[in-house]
Amino acid sequence: MNRNLNIQDYSEILNVVGKWKIIDLKKLHHLVLKSYSYYTLKKRVRILEKIGLIKSKRYVPNRKFLYLTEKGFKYSYAPNKLIPNEDIFLHDLLLSEIIFEFLKFEKVIDAFCYPQIETKIEPDGLLIGERGEEEFKIALEVELTQKSSKRVIEKYLEYGKSFEYDFVVFVTNNSRLASTYNRYLNEFESEIVEKIAIVYTENLQPNFVELEESKCFYNDREVSIESIFGRFQQQLSEQSDATMKSRPVQIHDKNPPFTSKVIINEFPL
Repeated sequence: MNRNLNIQDYSEILNVVGKWKIIDLKKLHHLVLKSYSYYTLKKRVRILEKIGLIKSKRYVPNRKFLYLTEKGFKYSYAPNKLIPNEDIFLHDLLLSEIIFEFLKFEKVIDAFCYPQIETKIEPDGLLIGERGEEEFKIALEVELTQKSSKRVIEKYLEYGKSFEYDFVVFVTNNSRLASTYNRYLNEFESEIVEKIAIVYTENLQPNFVELEESKCFYNDREVSIESIFGRFQQQLSEQSDATMKSRPVQIHDKNPPFTSKVIINEFPL
């Protein structure tokens, strides 16, 4: 590494890229402090690429997606130390884009890709939802291909019994998969049914992810996604903690989540 390079000057970039796992330049510029221009950001990213802390890939024209190398993680506070696997690069790219879109809903205040929490269940992402002064852990699963019925049912049971996650969202761009998963879900008792939502969005591409008009299946009926996650905003909510280094593993100590209070409010958030 260049001895004249002060790595602390680049720590914000490394931390944000590390947290999101895969992120494009424009979103990175949106998330880091606007103390320098987009041109300066591109210049700094090129330096980090040159010294081997960041790699990039152009999955679609005019969009440069960034991710940390193993060496780059050594200089990042990001809790997620996973390097993108070439075999599931598209899945991870879409996961990052989907999470970014969820942060535009007013009740979602923070999010992580592949949360490193010591639990039997390993969701693709973690959303932090807010209702009043309470925070909720929402597991996120991105389903691009249909799993066996046995595996889906196992996941429902695992999440249903879990105290680590208060709510679960399955997101897919496959209408048949969404319908099948919803049918499986509605065979369970209400304690599990009320803990899981299935979101179907036709627009799920590396250059275009749109959740606002998604179909959302919850508690055996179709509802608007805003009825669960709050009003959709074109920009990140002002209360969003999207650039935070980390959050506590335990959001609350009491057993979650679906008490009579939730039933009265109809939705968990």
